[in-house]
Amino acid sequence: MSDLPNVVVVMARCGRRRQVFGIRFEERERGQWLADWAFPIKETSAKKEGYDQSQIAGAFGFSASYPGCPHCRASSIFQCVCGRIVCWDGESRVVVCPWCGSTVELRGRIESMSAERDR
Repeated sequence: MSDLPNVVVVMARCGRRRQVFGIRFEERERGQWLADWAFPIKETSAKKEGYDQSQIAGAFGFSASYPGCPHCRASSIFQCVCGRIVCWDGESRVVVCPWCGSTVELRGRIESMSAERDR
């Protein structure tokens, strides 16, 4: 693929503080996405940037340099049944989504998420 690296930003919400942040993913190989940066952003700004406008799919991981959620430092994420992304401490198996309020039992892997190209 000639346009590698493909870089996108996914809009997420902190599970503890409910604040929005962006996660930068880079496609290192076709369908192999690696999170390498996270930054706080206002929800209105994130929507203006279009961070929730397209889908990416494949396998997702985290680089050693990934700083975690900028609000609570949780080092992983989960995807709610509503489709939104939330930071995750990597241990809790039952969580409450700060986007929709659903109580979710975590299992499986994330296979796709909403994203927008990083400019």
